[in-house]
Amino acid sequence: MKRIQKVQAELINGKINCLILLNESLENAQFAYYIFRNNERIHTSRYSPSPSFNFDTKKITGNYQVAGFLKIAKEPVEFEKSNWIFVNSYKSHHNKLPQESPQDLTTKSNHSFSQTFTKIPQDFAPLTNQNFNENGFLRFPLAKYCEEIELGELTRIDWRRKFKSNNNSNVLWLLSLNFAGCLLSTFELNRKPIFLSIATQSIESFLQFVTTPENRLYVESIPSGDHSTATRVNVLIKYLQITHNSKTEHKDIRFRVYSELYRCLEWLSSDENFHESNHGLMCNIALATASHFFSSSSDLRKKYYSISTSRTLSLATKAFCKDGLCNENTIGYHNYNLELYQIFCNLLDTEELISPEFSNLRNIINRAEISLRHCIRQDGSIPPVGDSPVILLNKTSINQSKIFPDSGFAVVKNDDFYLSLQCGSRAETHKQMDDSSITLRYKGVDILIDAGSYSYDREAGFGRYVDSATAHSGIYPVAFDHQRRIEIIKTFGRILGSIDYFCETDSGFEVKCHYTTQDGTVSATRTIIVCWPDEIWINDIIKIDKASSSWEFSEAKVQRFLFGPSIMINQSDPGVFTLHGGGISGSLFSLSSAGGRLVFGQTEPDIRGWHSIKFGKILENSCLEFISTDPVASFTVALKLSEGATMSQLSSHAFERLSPIACKVQCPS
Repeated sequence: MKRIQKVQAELINGKINCLILLNESLENAQFAYYIFRNNERIHTSRYSPSPSFNFDTKKITGNYQVAGFLKIAKEPVEFEKSNWIFVNSYKSHHNKLPQESPQDLTTKSNHSFSQTFTKIPQDFAPLTNQNFNENGFLRFPLAKYCEEIELGELTRIDWRRKFKSNNNSNVLWLLSLNFAGCLLSTFELNRKPIFLSIATQSIESFLQFVTTPENRLYVESIPSGDHSTATRVNVLIKYLQITHNSKTEHKDIRFRVYSELYRCLEWLSSDENFHESNHGLMCNIALATASHFFSSSSDLRKKYYSISTSRTLSLATKAFCKDGLCNENTIGYHNYNLELYQIFCNLLDTEELISPEFSNLRNIINRAEISLRHCIRQDGSIPPVGDSPVILLNKTSINQSKIFPDSGFAVVKNDDFYLSLQCGSRAETHKQMDDSSITLRYKGVDILIDAGSYSYDREAGFGRYVDSATAHSGIYPVAFDHQRRIEIIKTFGRILGSIDYFCETDSGFEVKCHYTTQDGTVSATRTIIVCWPDEIWINDIIKIDKASSSWEFSEAKVQRFLFGPSIMINQSDPGVFTLHGGGISGSLFSLSSAGGRLVFGQTEPDIRGWHSIKFGKILENSCLEFISTDPVASFTVALKLSEGATMSQLSSHAFERLSPIACKVQCPS
């Protein structure tokens, strides 16, 4: 018999009042709650004797649900979910929008989008599959990495549909009308009327959908609604361009498209909808793009251009550190932001390009370009560090070591050797649980890796794994395994990290970093010594201060290494592991007392030993873990990348440098 009768959730003044109702009175019962927003867990409460709990939504828009848990000694944990609650902090701009009369909008529409056909930036790719099936339907993805949509003439689109996986991402792309943009580009290419017809019907269907206030609210309040709206602006512009020479045939819908475009641009212009990230930059690009299609005397042209330029100038100074690295915590997103800024500069008027303000923007972009060349690997590829897959760029690598202290990133690099270290950040955007994490590539072969980027759905499975410490070559409490960064921050406060020392030596490089949780519960330091040409030493010290925390969790600590997909690793002797693959051989020596645990592509009892260098594709790899329950744990390993390497071949300099560090922990006075 179920003991939980019901989990009750009620919204009062922006707070969700939660209550677990029982079918019977129970002694010594403990209660806990998960809070979900848009199917993503955003809060975990600790167990307590009270069956009630209050959660402040801070009036953040979304669909909320509560999961209540009941725990009794020697009994399985029981849980039940509540009703859904919709929180709406969105302030409709319907009455705030400048109330252009239909006559004024008609006039502006007739005098806009009439110049020579100009390609929009980041134009939509034509469909690769242009063949209709026997039922008259065309099947193609909403966007790259997204689910497919099946369309034909007179197809009805469910604009509120839910998707089994990556729901938020798929909804974003559905409502962006990106697929209609691809249909329009296909029509441009092959001039077959069926593609323009389906695009027109899809856009008409969307315009009809947003005529009701509740649907308009839904479209404008989805997660990443700014990204979706910025893309939709480009689709609507493209439609007005393509149908320009058939104004009579498409007269009615052209005016409706223009009206919707106007509304989207006003929405993007509002400071309430602007976010200082690559999404905000996308919005600025959409505004700048649209401004060029209004007549030169139009007030709207001046307005949208002015807003986009002033915002972008301010954003660029915050987005990149003084050394030129972007604050979105991955080299992949650094490259993406850099591309967006370059696109924006191509939209500037000539007089703007020579102004002092935009000269400074160009300097920022140039620094970012040089930083990117420092961070990419020798073959020009973006490493899967943090939330990024491998991306091959047409750029020349700068094969020199570089530290970005404000951004918590460093590379030790020459023509053959590439080591990255991530510890610290200036923002939480795209930040994984990767402080202290390293990657190592030698002669074009991945030796140590991060797991990369797999999915936008990170609540469970491989998506959660890749986002967590379990998927990084770092030093962590075992209790952090499979926990998302946002969950750890909610429990222990912010994670404060930095790279404290970065120095070239006669024989190589020495790098030191540390991180702590804000409440002082966890503190860890990592020292790395690189000995040219093929040797690396790592010493880790980690402490868990349970007196600083009210949470109960394991005192175990783990030093973890994920090996590249071509590397096979075996234990040859206690504390000695041989590795080979990709034309590289070597040995890893553990100089600590901790025993090693080796796994490969594990899925039970939990996920370990996987990586994703191509978004959406998960692959197996070896994972080596050293675990200690010492109050203050120290781990020291040496990795020598030469065939038949032995302990006697290791650097005496590194051993002498790290031995005192290990001794302080293992040999107390």
